[in-house]
Amino acid sequence: MASPAYRDEFVDGLLDQGRAEGKVREAAKILEHILAARGFLVSDEVRARIRSCVDTDRLEAWIHAAISAETVEAVFGD
Repeated sequence: MASPAYRDEFVDGLLDQGRAEGKVREAAKILEHILAARGFLVSDEVRARIRSCVDTDRLEAWIHAAISAETVEAVFGD
């Protein structure tokens, strides 16, 4: 399927925003999966904190911390 020949800044901005939101959702999902795989109990408060975060850099930092953290609190620096 060919891409449309006509594009504008508004449409491009919406597409970029959608991609960014998708990256955030995927990072949050990965973090939740890692925490579950490590056997951590993820409280509703922690889940809300993860899902409300819109900063991919912060989510990625939490993902890296979750790989080796001893506790859930250590993942978030609490």
